[in-house]
Amino acid sequence: MLLKAEQISKEYIRKRGESNVFQAVKPLDLTLAENALTILRGASGSGKSTLLNMLAGLLSPTTGNVTLDGTDLYALNDADRSKLRNTYFGIIPQGQTALHSFNVLENVLLPYTIYGKKITAKETGHALTLLDRLGISDLKDVMPSELSGGELRRVCIARALIKNPRILLADEPTGDLDEENTEIILNLFKTCTKEGKSILMVTHEKDIDSYADHLYQMKNGELIA
Repeated sequence: MLLKAEQISKEYIRKRGESNVFQAVKPLDLTLAENALTILRGASGSGKSTLLNMLAGLLSPTTGNVTLDGTDLYALNDADRSKLRNTYFGIIPQGQTALHSFNVLENVLLPYTIYGKKITAKETGHALTLLDRLGISDLKDVMPSELSGGELRRVCIARALIKNPRILLADEPTGDLDEENTEIILNLFKTCTKEGKSILMVTHEKDIDSYADHLYQMKNGELIA
């Protein structure tokens, strides 16, 4: 599937110097390479997360449009856009987003249950396989409050992958992880691209460029190849 942004930008009304407008993302074009890991680097505040959220259909751009195989995400209403995102996207947001009333396995299966799907042995088996690949299968019955930051991060990654999304958008997915688990995640992402997924990974880390099929940098809201 082809995710494409054309002349998207994001502005906020905010006093900065002599201007009342802060341009978080300046107008840019980006086509997410299919079956590839695209890494977007940049310092904190450079516009990386804002761009990712616009691509995910979570944040309306000030200008331009975002299309998935020709479907304009922001021409859809909220309900239809949410269903499209649930069907085709896996999203790993910044921070910890587990539901604390659900255990680890229930959190991973949430993209299925949110629309009322009955969970079968097939979905449960897939979730357990993902947890095993991420080294946390022994935590399947544990509540989020009992997990470390790195463990919670891996739960979020498993949840994003549970429905085999065609598009994976990952915002600092290795931020809470040590070197060993960072390598596990990056190798998993590379495997995912061979299975047909297109991945955009936002990060500030500079020592992982060798994993990238395509590399971009954000600086002051501008996208640089």
